Amino acid sequence: IGSLLVTGDPANGLPGNMSVNMTLSDADARHSLRNANIRGGITGGTWTAASDVGTILAGNGTSDTWTLDAEGSVRMVRAQTLDLGGTLSANDFRMLLTRADLSAEITAEGVDERGLSINAINAGTISDAVITAPGLVNNVISRGIADFSLTAGAARVMNFLGDLEESTIELTGPAEDNQRALNRLNVRGAIRSSDLRADGDIGAVTAGEMRSSSLLAGSESDGDGFDSLASIQSVLFRDGTGVNYRDSRITANTIGNANLGFVDTSNGGTEFGVFLGDSVRRINFTDGSGRQSLTTDDLPYENEDFVIQII
Repeated sequence: IGSLLVTGDPANGLPGNMSVNMTLSDADARHSLRNANIRGGITGGTWTAASDVGTILAGNGTSDTWTLDAEGSVRMVRAQTLDLGGTLSANDFRMLLTRADLSAEITAEGVDERGLSINAINAGTISDAVITAPGLVNNVISRGIADFSLTAGAARVMNFLGDLEESTIELTGPAEDNQRALNRLNVRGAIRSSDLRADGDIGAVTAGEMRSSSLLAGSESDGDGFDSLASIQSVLFRDGTGVNYRDSRITANTIGNANLGFVDTSNGGTEFGVFLGDSVRRINFTDGSGRQSLTTDDLPYENEDFVIQII
């Protein structure tokens, strides 16, 4: 199909929704579907494509009951005003966009010629979304994240303008040997009840606070040992009027500079803190004993349940 247009007639109560099953079986075609513009919403159905898919625009979003299954690449899926839901699979995705909430289950089966499984995800919010990709996820932007699961080979930039809550990010390795598993994570709000684990190196991590969460580079999932000698370039929790770091675990073979802000050292007898395989260049924080600025030579450090140590 070259172009598919569903306009509806809102003045007569026809919003222009679409809910059909569609099979496009010519695997030799350059595009199974070049463009689809659904002025209402995609409210259900299964779309199966044997080759590439171009741009899919859904004015009123896509339903959780919609399935897109493409053997080739998908250039863009855009839910213009409402949520982007459903089950989406393709070799790779160029862009996934919505001003509202992204709640879809998204699977990239491969990578494009640049090693990208997903080039860009830009959503108002992300909740209950599950994203799986073997290669690089280039860019993820959202105002806030909750109940989000991402499993990918690597991620370049994740920029969250609100909080990251009750989410799991698992990065199984760098896109290439000379790249980091995660280049940059910026969370303007708090990281709460979330776990981020990378088999490879992590670049810069910035957040307002970190609570009941873990940040692991090359570490086993329990944070007690190392699968690889991975590093974290820098960690910054922005100083403010409250607590910036509590009941969390940061683990890496080496860490560059870490600024934890104010640390709540009491955790009901459960140990937490920063755990290293080899060294840290400098770690700054404030606790009940005052402002601290430590290097590897100053370790171990303990205050109540908060520890910084070589393991």
